[in-house]
Amino acid sequence: MEQPKPNKQSESAADTMTRLHNLASEHPDPEKDKIAKKLLEQWEKAQAEGNSDEVIRLIGEIDKLYDGTPEGSEKTSDKKDGVSAEQTQDAKERDGLKENGTVVVGPLAETFVPDEFFSDKNKKMFIGGYFKNLVLNPSDIVSEQPPTTITSFTLAKEMDDAEIRAELPKNHVFALGDLWMIADLIKKANGKSGGLLADGKINLFYVQGSTHILVLRVYWGGSKWTVGVWEFVGSGRWDDPARVFSRNG
Repeated sequence: MEQPKPNKQSESAADTMTRLHNLASEHPDPEKDKIAKKLLEQWEKAQAEGNSDEVIRLIGEIDKLYDGTPEGSEKTSDKKDGVSAEQTQDAKERDGLKENGTVVVGPLAETFVPDEFFSDKNKKMFIGGYFKNLVLNPSDIVSEQPPTTITSFTLAKEMDDAEIRAELPKNHVFALGDLWMIADLIKKANGKSGGLLADGKINLFYVQGSTHILVLRVYWGGSKWTVGVWEFVGSGRWDDPARVFSRNG
């Protein structure tokens, strides 16, 4: 079904993100999704900078990608959250991921309220509407957590989410109560020693959303962190040398 054209002057950031994710989900196309991913990165930057003309232009560019896309694209039914049962086992051999080592997060000595840290009120952060709706709203407040070890990997080649998850350890998904770990990585970010990259390159986490697993993307845009989530079908292929993190159980 063709998506109705929005009033680009009045469409909210959250509505835009949701609509564009729906377009990508209804008409999966690796080439289009890859281009859309790049355009959405530019859109988020323009949104954060308050550049309304650029925001409108980029929305139009992404709309054009999916105009006239034929119905009937195949979707796999034998996979859960984009990964088959065989792929949920710990990877014995890795072809696309290079392990960097472990990173210690925490301890958490105080109460962590996710929507207070991940907030547009934080001048060093831009939060995507999809992240707010599917991750922040149902997230858990936590307090007094012990130090936790997580593992980071670097993409050695372009990979999609199913390929990445097939090479990650079995228990790689972060729960809604684990957002404090990602916040701790952001606070300590220096782009070295397996920690969060802070040089404009993308950091990926697989997070349990309100209803299903999503891919969370964090990157430093020069003046602030951008945090957003994607559906697997619309994320296309991630470029090397993106960094991906595993919860480790």
